Order: sequence, then C-alpha cells, then structure tokens
Amino acid sequence: HLPVMEKSGQVRYAGKLKQATRAFQKQYLKKVLEENNYNNSKTGRILGLTRQRIIQLRKEFEL
Repeated sequence: HLPVMEKSGQVRYAGKLKQATRAFQKQYLKKVLEENNYNNSKTGRILGLTRQRIIQLRKEFEL
C-alpha cells in the first residue's frame, strides 16, 4: 500500500511504516527545498544534513 495524496494536500498513509516514513521524508524535504529556493546547501544546514545527502535524497525522491 502506498500513501495517497488527497486534494487538501495532506497525505493519507496506508501500509507499512517504512513506506509512510519515506513519503513523509519526501514531502518534508520538498517543503524545505521550496522554502529555500531549492538551494541544497541551505536546505542541508536546516535539516542537519550534508549538501551531498540532500542531492542524493533529491535523486531518490525525484525532486
């Protein structure tokens, strides 16, 4: 089971914890990236991750 995006923009989770966690991570990363004009360095500082890890996550999540 995969998370389902509702019209309200909320994600309704159904299925395993790992899938729900990944869906949340993607949604959260996208929000922080948008707030920082997709600047990987700024986003990494805010999230406590390296710029390289942000780039890796963006590839994984296709952001």
